[in-house]
Amino acid sequence: MKMECNQTLRHVFGSILYWGPVVMFSVYPALRLYGRNADMLHLSILIRPAVAATLLALVSYLILFCLYRQQIFAAIAALGFMILFWNYSVLYHGLNRFLPIEHWHAIPLVIFAYAHTLYFIPKISKTKRKPLLILCFLYILLLSIVPIYETISEELQKDRIAPPTFSYDSDVARIEAFPDIYLIILDEYARFDTIQEEFGYDNSPFMHFLKDKGFFVAEQSEVRYLSTTLNIASFLNFNWISLPISKEELLAYRFASARETPAQKALQADLEGKSAMEKIINNRLMQKLSRIGYHIEVFSGMRLFYPTLRFGEWEVDGTYENPSDASGSLYRMLNVFERELLNQTMFLVYDKLHRQSGLTSWELQFATHTLHAFDFLSVEPLRVRPEDSAQGRPTIKYAHIMSPHNPYVFDRDGNLWSTTSLPNLKVRDGESLFLSEGSQANVYYTEQYIFVTQRITQLISQLFVDGPPQDKVIILLSDHGPRPHELFLHDPEHAFSVLAALYLPDMHYTGLDHDADPVEIIRYVFGNYLGLLEGDM
Repeated sequence: MKMECNQTLRHVFGSILYWGPVVMFSVYPALRLYGRNADMLHLSILIRPAVAATLLALVSYLILFCLYRQQIFAAIAALGFMILFWNYSVLYHGLNRFLPIEHWHAIPLVIFAYAHTLYFIPKISKTKRKPLLILCFLYILLLSIVPIYETISEELQKDRIAPPTFSYDSDVARIEAFPDIYLIILDEYARFDTIQEEFGYDNSPFMHFLKDKGFFVAEQSEVRYLSTTLNIASFLNFNWISLPISKEELLAYRFASARETPAQKALQADLEGKSAMEKIINNRLMQKLSRIGYHIEVFSGMRLFYPTLRFGEWEVDGTYENPSDASGSLYRMLNVFERELLNQTMFLVYDKLHRQSGLTSWELQFATHTLHAFDFLSVEPLRVRPEDSAQGRPTIKYAHIMSPHNPYVFDRDGNLWSTTSLPNLKVRDGESLFLSEGSQANVYYTEQYIFVTQRITQLISQLFVDGPPQDKVIILLSDHGPRPHELFLHDPEHAFSVLAALYLPDMHYTGLDHDADPVEIIRYVFGNYLGLLEGDM
């Protein structure tokens, strides 16, 4: 019996020419998605999708072999299924460009087409069967070259980037006299004039609230880049990572449909060669604080979008699963990469059904992470005592809150809602990457903006409950303003306008002007106030 079983398996899987292309076609979408985002992902994230895709291919091949009893027919039929399964999203959205349809229209059409394919496969000429299979094999091999190259090159570069580790320098005198530091980044938070001019919302009460508490507010602050990674890399290293670049040039580079001009190519080579992620991970700000004895706690929402971003032992667990998602959703078990991959397939139907019952799993994860970030900031820092010192060490709490950046999951009162299925969230004007004025995204952004403002107001009120704190420094920034590919802006240059506010216990801000940028503010704190940048200024 065992011998017969082995013979059967050898007969079914006897030649890689038959099942090899099926497996490669199934694994390729995961490889392609990873290759395009390798700089933001860790290679281990590819393991589960690759294993699942391989199993799907082999099971499909085996089922179809039982149907046809011939390897070559099973291979061709399985290839057809892989193509339809992994490209369902492309087919569905392609059809919707010409004729609005729902999944219950598209799925029967796909099944009908595939059933007819199964019928006609045995009618393929014998002389054309094997060449067709070989052609498919060569085609997928050629397709795989680019993502494999992208993956290898990025992995070789990432091997040189290690999470930071620094030891406490016990020789630094009077570390206990240093203040706790709150460094808070609100992603895509509009400056006070921007939210008024572009969105019609008056946020001046929040500005006056900050000033009444003793904050310095740079009302005309701007950043140099439109990219989160480039700006955060600059903030955490006390310097912009390139020379000044014109706003017009950056807007054309960031949002042009094609980067073909010599100037754009030169700018791309300059900016993308800065190793921004490495500069964030091994940043000078946390190196300095660690060496003088600060206890460091990091809660970075960037991990939602950049899973490779890690701060070693400093990082507070920010990968919270949402406990309130009691729907038994398959998506609860998946990470962002796996959800994106699955939504290219026929499982897009499942996501659509899940969305109609409320928030998608991604939206729930985003909302939960945002709420946990505020909880993290609300917990009073402890004066941590190192083993070799009797003195308590101060704490820096670094929180990058990925809101009011999309997805827009909060209304102004903090109620959860799903905006991904609402109409006109992304309305584009022809070939332009800028949103048209008809987009409703501005409405949803404003609601989430108001909610975030309320939560930050509550946090600061809590920190000031006993009066202006004498042992805390609070730095409140946004990494960039609302950007024109996500929101409609009458003036796209508002994307450079950011929130920049600072609280120091002595409330002396001499030397800071109304247009002080985030890098200037951070340098002011660590240089002028803390005296930690001697020789770096």
